[in-house]
Amino acid sequence: MNQDEIKNIIEKHKLWLEKKGGGVRANLNDKDLSGLQLKGAVLQSAMLTGCNLSGCDLEEADLSYADMFVANLEGANLKNANLMRADMRGANLQQCDFSFANLKEVDFRGGSLMSSSSSSQMTATKKGGSQFSGANLEKSKMVSCILVGAQLSGANLTDVDLNRANLDGANLSKAVLKNVNFNLTSMRGVDLSGADVENANMKHADLDGAILTDTDLRSVDLTGANYEGRGSGFSADVRKILSDHMTWIRESGARGSRAVLKNADLKGIDLSGFNLSGADLSNTNLEGANLSETVMVMTNVAEANLSEADLTEAVLDGVSLQKAKLVNANLQKAEFGQVEIKGPDSKPTGRFWPANLAGSDLTGANLSEANFSGADLTDCNLQNTDLAGTNFEKAKLEGCNFDGANKQDALSA
Repeated sequence: MNQDEIKNIIEKHKLWLEKKGGGVRANLNDKDLSGLQLKGAVLQSAMLTGCNLSGCDLEEADLSYADMFVANLEGANLKNANLMRADMRGANLQQCDFSFANLKEVDFRGGSLMSSSSSSQMTATKKGGSQFSGANLEKSKMVSCILVGAQLSGANLTDVDLNRANLDGANLSKAVLKNVNFNLTSMRGVDLSGADVENANMKHADLDGAILTDTDLRSVDLTGANYEGRGSGFSADVRKILSDHMTWIRESGARGSRAVLKNADLKGIDLSGFNLSGADLSNTNLEGANLSETVMVMTNVAEANLSEADLTEAVLDGVSLQKAKLVNANLQKAEFGQVEIKGPDSKPTGRFWPANLAGSDLTGANLSEANFSGADLTDCNLQNTDLAGTNFEKAKLEGCNFDGANKQDALSA
């Protein structure tokens, strides 16, 4: 089928959708449309069973409610496409680009016509009828996809990029998720029971309420992930606040809400790797907390108690730690950098917001190899601290007490 023929079919299909005269529903079952330019095409509820759409440009196309059973979409461009509630059972989706597509409630279960050459096979069994293998989405790009409630049970998503996607309520039971990038992905209530998540990246993923029965997470990077049982101190209320904050970060403030844990008692909590940027933790009790590798850019932690806390390799650019208590805290290799201030037009102003630790008590803290370049440490108590290799270049150190501190190889202001 050529470009002119498909254009005529799409025009008649649009009339059919609008219930106007001359309208005919698009029937493209088993047609070869490979390589055609279909950007922005309106094919809502179209019949595309067994259709060859490999290599097609379907960017911004409307394929919602379309019947795409065992269709071949290998290498197709589906950026910003609307595929809500489409039937894509048994479809070949290898190397597709689904970036920013709406895949809400899409049926990705396996299953193919017996005559199909698709790699996803439907095998008859003596007991229970048909046995479906999962859809193959290997190496697909699904950045920021909306996959809320999607059925992906048994699907192969090896090497798929799902960075910042929304998988809330999706069924990924027994799916193959090797090397999948779930960074900053919303996975609330997702079913991962029996899934193969070998070497998956779930950094900063929101797994609140996820079903993890028979799921081996030992090789998964869960740095900063929110999931039940990850550590001590996670009450239901705190988990909800952190979950909403993760959404707020992921959606750049458009959804969710900033974490406000002011005056909270979070003694001993494990928040390692969490992105708490912009959160309000002022006057909070974080004594003995695990905050290693935590991202706290522009976070308000003023007057908080972080004694004995572990902040190893934490990112604290522009943080407010005025009058905080950090006695015997571990801040080895922590970064206290400056944040570039941008104007209303999001353009750089040339001004910077430094980390502020003025008046803090860091007695006995391990600050070795920490970077305080440009930070404000006015009137800080640094008695008996380990400052080996610490960078204080351009830092404000007026009124600091360095009695008993180890300054070996420290870089002065």
